Amino acid sequence: RLQQQRALAKKWNVEIENYPHPHYFPYGYFEEILEPGTGINEVHQIVVDYQRVMYLRSGTFDYELYYYYARQDQKALRIQVIYKDGRLEELRTEDSNSRSFSNDGYNEGLLETFP
Repeated sequence: RLQQQRALAKKWNVEIENYPHPHYFPYGYFEEILEPGTGINEVHQIVVDYQRVMYLRSGTFDYELYYYYARQDQKALRIQVIYKDGRLEELRTEDSNSRSFSNDGYNEGLLETFP
């Protein structure tokens, strides 16, 4: 995966080592540049170049699950983006040896953007 991470960093013109959690790049990159309260439209402009994305609408919170470097649950670096009222609430990732995200009930694609 390191080659894929380096290729992505080069495409974005950033250095992996300049961000937290280099092993989980681009998670630390997003963590640094996306502030809580960022609108969903802006998140969609920044969180790009993924292999797959799924979404879930769930009452108070909405979720997107981004897959980097692979489309399969067990092979991908997965980053969960949590929204409240169309604004970024939290980012999460998971340890590659301990899958903690379930995609039950998720649909393929991005959440609808807000005007």
